[in-house]
Amino acid sequence: MTRWNNARTLGGMTLVLAVAGAWLAGRSPADTPPKPSADRISELEKRLQSVEEKLDRALRLLEGRTASAPASVDIPRLVKAREEAEQTLAKQEAAYAEFKKRSPAGLLRLGNGLNIYTERLALIEKRRAELDLKQVELKSRLNSVERALKEFGKDAAVLVIQDYQDRTSNASQKTLDDAKAKDQDVVQVYLRRLRANIADNIAMLQDLDTTFIKAQQGGQELQNYEAEENRLRRAVEKSRADLDAITERLRAAGWSPEKK
Repeated sequence: MTRWNNARTLGGMTLVLAVAGAWLAGRSPADTPPKPSADRISELEKRLQSVEEKLDRALRLLEGRTASAPASVDIPRLVKAREEAEQTLAKQEAAYAEFKKRSPAGLLRLGNGLNIYTERLALIEKRRAELDLKQVELKSRLNSVERALKEFGKDAAVLVIQDYQDRTSNASQKTLDDAKAKDQDVVQVYLRRLRANIADNIAMLQDLDTTFIKAQQGGQELQNYEAEENRLRRAVEKSRADLDAITERLRAAGWSPEKK
């Protein structure tokens, strides 16, 4: 901008001095210079404006040539960098392919996008909730029968048992029928059956807890596999992008793979 201002000022001063010198050359020192007419002033301003426009176009042309001039490219250095990028990409692609061969991620994914461990954990949670509810019911029956027996006697306990008959499984009903047939104590048989069912539920809940922990561990291992696979894939994508960028710079400088 400073260069343009200097050139503009110099051009204007040169033109003014040239016009003034030409005008003075035709007159003696004794002559009184006439006052320039309005037309003359207008003509001089137009000529000055024309010179300024020409200088302006010339400067813009020079600036455009300077801006479009290609920067110096160190082709040997870029060629070496490209070779290194090719080697890096080849190693990363091989590592990624090898990892995918031994990764179980693809086999453990279901059609809905979830993995088998997520589905397994959901099923375990559902089954555990069912057993918890059943356990509460069994303990409630046990407490009711034991309380009736302790506070009101055997007949009251039998009434409580009969009240639960409609909600008792066929196996429990058969146990009671067998007890009656063998003239056994129906109340004690029923209590033993309840305690056995409660113990079975506790064992099943413990097994579910163990299965749940294993499924959690399997899910975490799967997440680790997927995280590592994503890391390797992103590394390959970055190396490929770096290689493409270097190749593009070389092509812009007139290089091609055939000229290696």
